[in-house]
Amino acid sequence: MPDVANSPEDRDDSPEDRDAIAALVKDLHWQIDQLGPRGIKDNGGNTYNPAYYKRGLQNAIDRGDLAVVEYVRRYVYKSPSDGYKKLQEADSLDLACEALVADANRPYAYLFTDADRAAASKRLAPHIEAIERRKAASTARINELHAELPQDVEQLQDLAAEATGPEDAIAINTAILQRAPDDAVAMNRLGRAYEAMGLLEQAKQTFQQAIDVDPDNAIAKGRLRDLVRSQRR
Repeated sequence: MPDVANSPEDRDDSPEDRDAIAALVKDLHWQIDQLGPRGIKDNGGNTYNPAYYKRGLQNAIDRGDLAVVEYVRRYVYKSPSDGYKKLQEADSLDLACEALVADANRPYAYLFTDADRAAASKRLAPHIEAIERRKAASTARINELHAELPQDVEQLQDLAAEATGPEDAIAINTAILQRAPDDAVAMNRLGRAYEAMGLLEQAKQTFQQAIDVDPDNAIAKGRLRDLVRSQRR
């Protein structure tokens, strides 16, 4: 792996750099494309369109070389933008460019310095900590619900049909699957509950399990297809 760059000016644009920059641009465009599906709104209630950010990004792409890296780096060090605040309010900071810089496993990570990653991670930290607290509280509630459920599968299935919240659905359908591991209907419900909670990897795995059990499961196929499409980068 190449040495970490101190700034774009310190590097010669190489084929490897061009591939890395192409991956970065792809991820940045994916983030922008997700604003609509995620329901990010502007102050007027319309789908948020970061026109200024998009123009700046396109200008950087047109300039070529490492201009895109420098464009993204500037956002890490200046005050949080209005767009960042909107993403924060929508619990969608994975769509902020800081999330890309903070991830040391990205193919373009070497183009950013350790200081860049630290700055991005520091900005994201309160959001990440809040997410972890919410996840822990949700897991505790699900476990409490699960402990109070009846043992009979038919009773559980009746409860599952009446469940309105995703935490109830996770607790009940997990209990069903512990007793009836091939229940594709319970898998569909569990997958939708995971999806509603933003647990997309668990949702994908559950829908795939439903398809494995029932290859003609149209609900699971459609949900899995939509999830993969929305996450594709």
